[in-house]
Amino acid sequence: MKNKNEMMKRLTLLAIILIGSLSIEAQNYNVAIRDMQNIMDINSAVNIKERLDVEGSPYVQDKFEPIKLKGLEAKVSAKYNAYLGQMHLKAGEEVISLNVNSDYEVKFIGQNKTYRTFSYKSLARKSERGFLVVIKETDKFQLLKEELIIFKNKIPAKNSYVREVPAKYTKGSDTYYFMLNDEVVHFPTKKKDLIKAFPDIEKKLKSYIKDNKLSTKKESDLIQIAEYISSNSEDTKEGDEK
Repeated sequence: MKNKNEMMKRLTLLAIILIGSLSIEAQNYNVAIRDMQNIMDINSAVNIKERLDVEGSPYVQDKFEPIKLKGLEAKVSAKYNAYLGQMHLKAGEEVISLNVNSDYEVKFIGQNKTYRTFSYKSLARKSERGFLVVIKETDKFQLLKEELIIFKNKIPAKNSYVREVPAKYTKGSDTYYFMLNDEVVHFPTKKKDLIKAFPDIEKKLKSYIKDNKLSTKKESDLIQIAEYISSNSEDTKEGDEK
């Protein structure tokens, strides 16, 4: 019975998506059905419940926003849960979480913001797989960003003179990554660590940052630094990766 109900939910989701996608041309109709069915087959349903006792939100976006999902013709919306590291896709009342082990590209149309799934080495040197924001890309490199939201537990009042601090979601510090030579590694935002991360051009990089008065705390400056590193080193990798 459970499997039958699940199948009915999936068929309902598929129907809702296709009905809402009237712009799909007739010759692409079967393609849309196939693509959406494939997505539902490899991704899991999500039951979203807003917690009224928690301040803030685990999502980067305030609401589900229109997206373009590479390889899918149907019109859908999504928002990114940066606490769980999950991309939630919605059509009608149904929500699914995209499987990070598959290759996905999600572009938020209104924000002109693109997420992709990558395999990468985390700050703790652990192998990870998840959605990263594409900040800048060329045919040589990609500068990427991991968004993070942290959950802080409620702090009970110790006495009648101290107020209780409610549980809340709060934005954490973004972590940047650099894809060069088909490898995604951590891109430090501390100037000293960043310079040491690329020993082959350490002196040149230090001078470049100083001469151009660049800050590793500004995303626009990080883009400029990444472009310099890419253009000045063909085989650069983080020092410890050698």
